[in-house]
Amino acid sequence: MPFLFGTTSTGLLYTIDTTTAAATLVGNTGLGNIEALDFNGNDLLGVNFSSTPSVFSLNQTNAAASLVATASISTGVVRSGVVLNPTTMLVRGDNGSNTLYSISLTGGATSAIGVMPSTVFGMDFLGPTLYGVDADGRLYNINPGTGGMTQIGDTGTQTYLSLAMINPIPEPSSIALTMIGGVALVGLAIKRRRS
Repeated sequence: MPFLFGTTSTGLLYTIDTTTAAATLVGNTGLGNIEALDFNGNDLLGVNFSSTPSVFSLNQTNAAASLVATASISTGVVRSGVVLNPTTMLVRGDNGSNTLYSISLTGGATSAIGVMPSTVFGMDFLGPTLYGVDADGRLYNINPGTGGMTQIGDTGTQTYLSLAMINPIPEPSSIALTMIGGVALVGLAIKRRRS
């Protein structure tokens, strides 16, 4: 059965049942606020809330955090992030502007990709397309090579803090679009349990 992982502004990691919405505490990551949460294969990654952020692997049974890489430059605090490929994570940082950065997961080398024209608080890939949602509820296509954005439409006046896609591939997930808004839940990733 599919379930979600969510993090709180205090660094707690939960599983969320997709049938009942029941949240079960996995544990405390010890990282405080995590606003970028995504899977790299079966590895759950989270980014801490620091001007020079670090990417951590989060143990899915006890929430223990293991350092993967620290950015080589300041990005400002990270508001959203997504795994681009097995060795690279994209993050949107607050360093003077809404800038999209790439962080190497194998050493931390960090590069500014481009300034994003809107403040993206959630982004994820569905197939090859990167989507993003801003604080005013607008949905965008994002160019991962430039940070350029094309507005698709407006979801309304909701404030979204995360965006997660369920992949059409049977493992780890199935097709759907999930947007979560709220104050306490700041990171979201989707995972299907293996039978």
